[in-house]
Amino acid sequence: MKTNHCKTKRCRGITTKSGRSPYCAGCRYRRWRDKFPLHASFHALKQRAHERGKDFTLTREQYIEFAVKTNYAKMKGKTSMSLTIDRIDNNQGYHVWNIRCITLSENSRKLFTTMPDWMKDEIRALEAVYIPESHRNLSTASA
Repeated sequence: MKTNHCKTKRCRGITTKSGRSPYCAGCRYRRWRDKFPLHASFHALKQRAHERGKDFTLTREQYIEFAVKTNYAKMKGKTSMSLTIDRIDNNQGYHVWNIRCITLSENSRKLFTTMPDWMKDEIRALEAVYIPESHRNLSTASA
């Protein structure tokens, strides 16, 4: 029996037995994500909400309208100035009236400001005594 390999260059994936597609599952998903980026990000947001046990009543059409209107589709990413979807009320789920776009740095700041004071004090104490492995010999040499 001959094994069919994926058509994508430098991919070693195996295609389905039915032979309906010349691509492996990973390459098919990557191609779909590239072709429909808003659908893919909607699916990922819905999946994360489900994993975290949050309500999700947002429809795909509402999400796409929101993403285009707020420019989220073009500015999402992993840098501090990239946009992320934030729930206005963290006790509620993902509803059209409970989401907004903020930058990742704003979201991080929001997390720290909503923490109880005892947790902030613990984080500051840990940061004060933590010395990275690469700097440990520097701190003993200067003492």
